[in-house]
Amino acid sequence: MAMAVVLGLFSSFATLMGLDGPTHLAEEIDRPKKALPRILLIVILSQFCIGVVWIIVVGFSITDLESIMSTSTGSVHLSPTP
Repeated sequence: MAMAVVLGLFSSFATLMGLDGPTHLAEEIDRPKKALPRILLIVILSQFCIGVVWIIVVGFSITDLESIMSTSTGSVHLSPTP
């Protein structure tokens, strides 16, 4: 379960750090007015591609939609694996 949480948070964390890091280091690179928008665009496009793949994987991982929809919260009840 902990690994699922780490994997779920990694995409969000990578997006935030990918945008935050280059903006703080903009004064250290050559031609920041030209390079920084390119870096930020690369981060946004790469995270978009990863997000689409993530949504497709999660969508195909749901096998019993009726049991998820029948809960009061709409979330999956995890049962321990034997």
